Amino acid sequence: MPTSALILDQGQWWVLTLQQGQPQRTPVTPGPARGARTLIISGLAAGTPVVVQNAYLIFHRDFAAHYTPPD
Repeated sequence: MPTSALILDQGQWWVLTLQQGQPQRTPVTPGPARGARTLIISGLAAGTPVVVQNAYLIFHRDFAAHYTPPD
């Protein structure tokens, strides 16, 4: 899969899979990389649709809603 689809958050690797047209966080175990692609060892079934563009942005899209700057 394209390495750009992988997201590292708090020590866990994730990808966004599409379930009923909506992105869902899915934990994965990446394997070796070759160029711009990375093998996924576990966490995905073959043929599962994965978000590959703007994955990091979509994964963290609600971050600002939970962040309040200090006074």
